[in-house]
Amino acid sequence: MWITTGPAAAAVPPQRAGWRLRLLGGFALDRDGDPVALPATAQRLVAFLAVRGASDRARTAWSMWAGKPEERASADLRTALWRLRKAAPGLLADSTGALALAAGVTVDTRALAGRGPVDPTFLRRHAAAGCPDLLPGWYDDWVLMQRELLRHRALRALEDAAAAAIRAGDPAAGLGWALEAVAADALRESGHRLVLTAMLTNGNVSDALRHADLVVRLLAEQLGVRPSAQLMALIEEARRRSAVAAGRARG
Repeated sequence: MWITTGPAAAAVPPQRAGWRLRLLGGFALDRDGDPVALPATAQRLVAFLAVRGASDRARTAWSMWAGKPEERASADLRTALWRLRKAAPGLLADSTGALALAAGVTVDTRALAGRGPVDPTFLRRHAAAGCPDLLPGWYDDWVLMQRELLRHRALRALEDAAAAAIRAGDPAAGLGWALEAVAADALRESGHRLVLTAMLTNGNVSDALRHADLVVRLLAEQLGVRPSAQLMALIEEARRRSAVAAGRARG
């Protein structure tokens, strides 16, 4: 006979492994801070599921091995699944249905994947890292399209942060965000318009003129185009203010 004294000890739930997946700037996977090495085919499978979400086996095989016969693609998928489960048990959801990453896996691209505002803390880290692309050096069709989408999303978030700061009466902060945007893509004119707007709002006319000269030369040399009407309006405003200031100094 078993005799117990006092209340029964509460069951301690098993601790879940903390999976973190990085796709921006290159593939890297860690579990509770320890790097996990995966074979190349397993990396591609993990990245595909992270980018595209849950996917049935047929669609996954067709997308990842589009140039192969169906039977061969299915065999390659089975091999990739075996290698992945051996190298990283628990990374995939335990399901007989669609393939998916397990709940709780942290993926860096999710900060840019939604339609809502991008977290400012993530955006600062992303900008400080040079706005790295999704899986550079990978040329699968499903990577190329998502890479362009995330790149646009990051640049738009930087520009939105710049515009919001300028509207809030903090052109210095707006200039910082705008310069991050043009550093990530020097040929994107919308970022340069925000740089000039922030400079003019803060009264830095000489800075605006220098930046205007840089942009005009850059667009001509790299793209063979002239500034848009919107950008020219800001450039003319900088020139007008400079002329007024020079007139006052002479008078």
